[in-house]
Amino acid sequence: MIDIDFKLQQWGQWSRKGNPMNKLDYPAKSAYAGLVTDEHDPNAVPDMSDDEAMRLDALIANLKRRNGHERRILEAIYINRLSVRATAKIIGIGKSSVYRELHRAKEYLERFFTN
Repeated sequence: MIDIDFKLQQWGQWSRKGNPMNKLDYPAKSAYAGLVTDEHDPNAVPDMSDDEAMRLDALIANLKRRNGHERRILEAIYINRLSVRATAKIIGIGKSSVYRELHRAKEYLERFFTN
């Protein structure tokens, strides 16, 4: 069984590094990027390959077509490292909705990694 949360942490780290191959509609360096660095970060995860990161990036981009909130939630939590509460406030939905959308997005992504 794949640990999708770990994969998303790796993807967030890959995205924060400003990878030029990023296919999503947000800047490689977000407004919060200056506040967060991965150097000497005790929560840093091992890097994922560019191929795997681009595959996950494309799947996350597809979430926009399904539901814009799912993608924005993943970006906020894994790229910008915002809390669920801060994410809910920025997007304008309740915390329980963030948890529900996050769960749905993870289930969607897990299906592609387990096949």
